[in-house]
Amino acid sequence: MNDTQHQELGRALWAIADKLRGAMNADDFRDYMLSFLFLRYLSDHYETAAKKELGSDYADCETEIANTIAEETHKELIDELKQQVISHFERLPISKLPVKEDETDKKVIQKARQQLIEEYDVLLDSGKLTPLGIWYIRNLDQVDIFEKQMRRKIHFVIKPHYLWSNIYELARTQSNQLLKTLQRGFKFIENESFDSAFRGLFSEVNLDSEKLGKNYEVRNEMICSIISQIAEKLTEFTNEIDLLGNAYEYLIGQFAAGSGKKAGEFYTPQQISTILSRIVILDSQDPRNGKKPFIHNLLDFACGSGSLLINVKKQLEPNSIGQIYGQEKNITTYNLARMNMLLHGFKDSEFQIFHGDSLTNDWPILSEMNPSKKLKCDAIVATPPFSYRWEPEVKFKEVDEFVKCVIHYFCFSASNAEFIGTATELSNLFEVKYDKYFASTTIKKKLLKNHSFFFENGITIEFKRTHTDKIIHIKGSATIIDMDIAFGASVEQDITGGLISPYALDA
Repeated sequence: MNDTQHQELGRALWAIADKLRGAMNADDFRDYMLSFLFLRYLSDHYETAAKKELGSDYADCETEIANTIAEETHKELIDELKQQVISHFERLPISKLPVKEDETDKKVIQKARQQLIEEYDVLLDSGKLTPLGIWYIRNLDQVDIFEKQMRRKIHFVIKPHYLWSNIYELARTQSNQLLKTLQRGFKFIENESFDSAFRGLFSEVNLDSEKLGKNYEVRNEMICSIISQIAEKLTEFTNEIDLLGNAYEYLIGQFAAGSGKKAGEFYTPQQISTILSRIVILDSQDPRNGKKPFIHNLLDFACGSGSLLINVKKQLEPNSIGQIYGQEKNITTYNLARMNMLLHGFKDSEFQIFHGDSLTNDWPILSEMNPSKKLKCDAIVATPPFSYRWEPEVKFKEVDEFVKCVIHYFCFSASNAEFIGTATELSNLFEVKYDKYFASTTIKKKLLKNHSFFFENGITIEFKRTHTDKIIHIKGSATIIDMDIAFGASVEQDITGGLISPYALDA
């Protein structure tokens, strides 16, 4: 698909958002709209894979639907399928019901059976028969085996009643079951769809919010309208499933543009993202050799919605990245990133996005001290939130914290997070060895050579080759030198007492 088609779909969806959100805050409406697009993508991907997996069985179900339309026996088929559902779940062993294995309360057991029956009733009451829905009901005793196979091949499953085709039909017919079905569907995707649970994926999508309407009926009507218009607009584009990833990115950009200063928290403009991506994929030894053939580990420690990580992938050949790591503090943006990765074709086993604060080293994988387990990355990309307010910890009780102190203050000023990386990131770049005596502290360069980093406020840290291996102490500042690298930071150093009280870098 060309860029024109991507932009046309993005603009069309943005027009829907602009029209429907009314007085709702753009950030709030963003979460609803992007979540629905995500559900649409997962549903199409699952149904396409299921059709391929089921082969002739799927084709038989398509034929059955066509025959009911021709013979006008649609209602009779729905009644037959309902009876099949009731018969299956009424005789289902207790061990396979969503209750405790030793449950003896007949009311609890019957309620569990009825809940399973009602979920399929909603699917059938919509009146929309789908090949996959019919196959599930005709083969209820084979569903577990089929879903196990689907998890192995595409890494996730979605029940037919939560697929977009059924959700759209409920919206089109203004069914009062839409909101309830969506809520159950989102919960299923978070906790059961993937082997690695995506808990909290829709935590910011509150379908009970009064922002959608004062009561259930009004909220249900609002969601019906949003979903119907999205579905109808998507039908105007051929192979729209291939466009959804880029349309999702386009909408993130549009919502970011309308968020003013907050945009930088979750979105890197495509022009900047492309430049950074093209630089980082070049051969680090000699850029004239072109792109790296393979990146084993890629990290963005302030990943926002994940657009920069995805852009790096776009610049490389398929299957050229082993594992992607990202960390994001904002919960809403963290969820956007996880959806964004899946929308762009990453399997859940190919990336790890962690909800945490890089400034405080929340992610255990980035603060691992065991050298054999430490994460080593071929490429690190980031556009950090330079204006983020941060209060650093400046009290160190041990002398051997000096190296950590210096690394921290190369990264951060005392009041603003004007930094080039986290302490953990720089620890990955440098091998730090020291004991309790400051004099034995050494820092050996691992990855960087003859580079310069620039802070937003104009401070420059220069890395230069040297030919000595000693540490120089100067009151008021500290410069650490070894065979490959020299760097300095402005700190207050009490040489006699050995305690460190670091302050911000001088401008």
